[in-house]
Formats: sequence, structure tokens, C-alpha cells
Amino acid sequence: MTVINTNVKSLVAQNAMNVNSRDQDTAMQQLSTGLRINSSKDDAAGLAIASRMTSQIKGLDQAVRNANDGISMLQTADSALNTVSNMMQRQHELSVQYANGTYNSDDQTSLTEEFSALSDEITRIQDGTQFAGNDLFKAGAYDFQVGTDSSSGGAATNKISVTIDKPVTVADLDITDSTTVDQGAAAVNTLRSTIGATVNRLTFAAENASSVSQNMSASRSRIQDTDYAKASSELARTQIIAQASTAMLAQANQSTQGVLALLK
Repeated sequence: MTVINTNVKSLVAQNAMNVNSRDQDTAMQQLSTGLRINSSKDDAAGLAIASRMTSQIKGLDQAVRNANDGISMLQTADSALNTVSNMMQRQHELSVQYANGTYNSDDQTSLTEEFSALSDEITRIQDGTQFAGNDLFKAGAYDFQVGTDSSSGGAATNKISVTIDKPVTVADLDITDSTTVDQGAAAVNTLRSTIGATVNRLTFAAENASSVSQNMSASRSRIQDTDYAKASSELARTQIIAQASTAMLAQANQSTQGVLALLK
């Protein structure tokens, strides 16, 4: 049947052009943004998975920063304790020197003054050492969030804890009894050992979180990032089809001109 009002060939060509145009737009968007999934219509399931991965990656990256902040804080505390340890070594030396019978009362007074001055400095360090505005030796327990679950149920597996208290009771230090200094020094060394072990834990935790984040980023990339070789080929294909469709539409529109011959 020969008709004019409904040019089926033209309609088919137009529909093909519209479909190809959408494919071409998608390919150009993927190449422009670097993302295979730019909206839910591109891959609804993939978008949901990639979104969850992004949330986990951001959480892991923050956990790495948390661990590094904790390391910096503990290193600050350890540096202060190192100074305290050095001063207590000097106090032990003064205590042994004080006990020597060759010194008169004036000499002992001088030794006591230096011993007391060191005690005052130990007090100042323990009371005044801060990190980010917090007094390190007054806060007690510290919890470092090194996992992506901050809920109470996930605390055990996502936090590393350490307790930092004043290791030295300055009032107990006595120049006439070197054992008081030795006990204080032992407490300092014990706390430094605890701090060192915690720094090592935080270091490994940061390395682990960073590794997991890296692997998850690679997995997310395979889901949402553009495969440029594939997208470039798709763009070239749609461009060729667009040219062919335009030519076919012109042919379809021209085909009805033959009807005029019947009317002559």
C-alpha cells in the first residue's frame, strides 16, 4: 500500500536516531566525567554498591588520620616523659652525692635546692604538657577510633585505648632516699613502654586501614569508573550510526516523492 500521511520508514529512522543519540550522550558523558555511572539510570545496582564503598573508604581514610593523630599525641607525651626521665636520673645522682660524708650542711643545702628545682620542673611538665589544647597527663584514658564502626557494639574491634596518668608523685621524692627516685623513674619507664606499644599498634592499624582503603578503591573503580577504550569505541560507533541514520532519514523522506508520479 502506498501512503503519504504515515511515513513508516521515516519514523523508523527517527526512532533509531533518538536511541543512538542517547547512547552517544552517555558515551560522551562517561568520557567527560571519567565515570561509567553518572546517575542511577546508568547502573542502579552498581551505583548503590559504589556508594556504600565510598562511605567505607571515607571512613577508613578518617581512621588512618585518627591513628596518625594518636601517634602524634603519644609521641608528644613520650618526649615529655623522656625529659622527666633524664631529670630523675640527675636526681638519683644528687641523692647518691648527698649521702656522701664529705659534704657539709651547706653543700647538702645546695644539692637539695637543685633536687627541689628538678622536682618543680617535673611537676610543671606533668601538669603543663598539652596536645591540641588537652592536658596529656590529666585526662586519663584515651580511645583512638581506628575502624569504621563507631557504635558501642563495635568499640572493642574499632578502638585502641591507652591510659596516661601522672607517673611521678613529686611529693614522694626525697633526696635522702634514692629509692623514692628509683620508684618514680620505674613508673616513668613503665608508662613509656605502654606508650611505645600503643604507638606500634596505631602504626599497624593505620597501615591496615590504608591497605583496605586502597583495595576497596580499586574495587570501586572497576564498578564506577569509565573504561576509556570501551567508551571511545562506543562514541565512534554512535557517531558513525548518527551519520548513517541522517542519510537514511533523508532517503525515507525522499521516498514519498514517488507518489507524485502517480498524480501526473
